[in-house]
Amino acid sequence: MLLLAYEAIVREQRMRTETSQAKRETRFYLDTVDKQKEVSAITERKRKRGQETQEEAGSSKPRHFRQRKTVASYWSDEEHPAKKGKFRSPGVPTSLLSQVLPSDI
Repeated sequence: MLLLAYEAIVREQRMRTETSQAKRETRFYLDTVDKQKEVSAITERKRKRGQETQEEAGSSKPRHFRQRKTVASYWSDEEHPAKKGKFRSPGVPTSLLSQVLPSDI
């Protein structure tokens, strides 16, 4: 008797899970269709006005982006603060570090 009640509860839970998954999939599909309708309407309006759309323009306009310099490129190798030892942790003697860490690192 207890096993039948347990199986009924499990079956109901499985059905609720499947139902919620189906609702999520349906909602996603409908949202996608709505977005596509909006995009199609915008494209049609632009076409009526005589404007180029992004699809029609294609790759006719190349895009240029400025590349930022990396932090390491601001210093030469000799000037870099890490090379000068400025980034060592304060208060930890190097003799202690050499005892703890292997020397081949």
